[in-house]
Amino acid sequence: MADGIVGNGYLVAGGFGPGVTVSIVNGVASLSGGTPTDPAGTITIVVTDPSPTPVVTTYTYPASMTKVSVGLYTVLVPCTVAGTWEAVVAASPPSTGYGAAKTEWTVAPT
Repeated sequence: MADGIVGNGYLVAGGFGPGVTVSIVNGVASLSGGTPTDPAGTITIVVTDPSPTPVVTTYTYPASMTKVSVGLYTVLVPCTVAGTWEAVVAASPPSTGYGAAKTEWTVAPT
């Protein structure tokens, strides 16, 4: 989840496990439904910025992501360029009930 302005934004990776969904209310992420699980391998978020020559940054757990609870992880992304950003979240090996997910958000100029 990004804050919508140039600055910093939090991205959330979660919902690992059959029937588990991620909710974000007032900037706080939580899981519901099913039984959350941690992926057996690596969790990765690949972020692409909207600059003319896009910069791709890869975040992984535990190296650069924070575990909030079982099956829920966050990373702080410095959103330094205005435009539409893209992130792909994946677990390797793929987790039961969770594949790769793509999200986009727009950062407005200050």
